[in-house]
Amino acid sequence: MGAVAKAGKRLWGPLYRLTVWPAIAALTPPALGIARAAIDEAIELIKAKTPAFGAKTLKVHGLAQSQLARAEAKLSGGRAFFYQTFEEAYAEAVAGCPIDIELKAKMQLAMTHAMLEAAAAVDIVHEIVGASGVRDEYSFSRHFRDIHVITQHGFINSAKLLPVGQIMLGLAPDWPFFAF
Repeated sequence: MGAVAKAGKRLWGPLYRLTVWPAIAALTPPALGIARAAIDEAIELIKAKTPAFGAKTLKVHGLAQSQLARAEAKLSGGRAFFYQTFEEAYAEAVAGCPIDIELKAKMQLAMTHAMLEAAAAVDIVHEIVGASGVRDEYSFSRHFRDIHVITQHGFINSAKLLPVGQIMLGLAPDWPFFAF
């Protein structure tokens, strides 16, 4: 088999069947990583910080504890849905099945949901850490800025939930990437 024939055969592999979706999906892990970093940094700060005019560290405050748990649940839930969905899509592609519009919609939903939940987790962390969120010795303001830049990306912003809902309702999506 010649080199051209071998190269052509590779174009029919699982990644080729997934078309543009792996490239679009690559936008989501940075959002997950930013949220993970924000939560991890918050845990260290919460253990040590005593709020201004307070007598106890944040770690003994019930509100800080519950908000931290909520941030972790948002990140973990969004991450799990994202990776589960793409494992499902990859399994379909490996099996030689075409990726139908419903699975494309699920991939779009998983990407957008994971990014939005990561942003929500960072927002919660920002609430917990208070004024420390803007101090130069911490990375909280960078995490906040970076996650909110990602939320504006044209391929995974919250507006991409609209075509997902359209597909769920049997309507033609108004976003052209579902055709790929």
